Amino acid sequence: MIARQLEIIEFFGDKAIRKKTLAPIILLFLITSVKAADVQLTFKDSVMVNDTIIRLSDIASIECKTESDYNTRLREFIIGDAAPAGYSRFVGRDDLLIYQLQPSFSSLQITALGAIRTRVKTDFVNKTIADIRADIVEFLKKEIAWPLDNYTLTIINENEGFKIINKPFKTQFSTLSTNKPRGQFNLPMKVIQGSKSIRITVNCNLKVVLPVVIASEAIERGSVITSNKCKLETVDITHLGITPYDALDQVTGKKAVRMIPVGQFINKLYVNEIPAIEKGDPVKIIASNGSVRVSVGAIAREPGKVGEKIWVENAVSHRLVRVLVKSKGIVTSL
Repeated sequence: MIARQLEIIEFFGDKAIRKKTLAPIILLFLITSVKAADVQLTFKDSVMVNDTIIRLSDIASIECKTESDYNTRLREFIIGDAAPAGYSRFVGRDDLLIYQLQPSFSSLQITALGAIRTRVKTDFVNKTIADIRADIVEFLKKEIAWPLDNYTLTIINENEGFKIINKPFKTQFSTLSTNKPRGQFNLPMKVIQGSKSIRITVNCNLKVVLPVVIASEAIERGSVITSNKCKLETVDITHLGITPYDALDQVTGKKAVRMIPVGQFINKLYVNEIPAIEKGDPVKIIASNGSVRVSVGAIAREPGKVGEKIWVENAVSHRLVRVLVKSKGIVTSL
């Protein structure tokens, strides 16, 4: 704005009166140098994505007037995680522009048009646990110690459904608490797609049929079990409390710790290892020092199996000595 003084003459009858005043002379030149936008984004009201993430190109059309590298970067720009399959989330245009796009593309002038808020729905397909039975069976083959031909797997909730994105997925299972499950047990599982996963519990039932050792005749308490007193018989052991022995050599030579009636499944509660040394047995204490080996007589003061530690009494000094059972009648000093 430029101002200068003006002289004003006013006439009152025959008198002329001069006055000076300031009159504004406005010279307004509005010169606006408007740079054309490098990028124009037009946001959509609602879109559907089939991925675990949302890209800028999913929710907006992109008009890029600069080099193609920017166009590619803008199209692939990741806004954030998509909602779970079958659900939706909203993306605010202005917040996206201010807090994500402008800091990431500071050299570009970006204008945004269209919807202020975009609803982003995640596409999905319905699956059931039966659809991934092959994965479950393959995992259990590696985990279960029962012979493959001796068990039958039933998936109780195989018709249970879940939603996933219409894309490839992988499964991940938790290790079983025992490698010999019987009856009903739960198998925790994850279905994984990208950075997303859903947890599913697979309810299983395992029927186990095995040849097991049963008494073919009554076995008296304290007697040694021989092969002619037992036989193998194939039975359903799914609901037995304790798994019976499944080979004759597992019980032959052991001592019955209680009366075993005919037809009884034989398990660890019915038998015990016969000690290599009984209480009162004479033993030899073997002590070695380099090439020198000394043998001393002693009396066992308690029974012991091979590998167990017991007390024995030195036959000469009558001192009690702690020893390791090596075989029948032979111990070594500790």
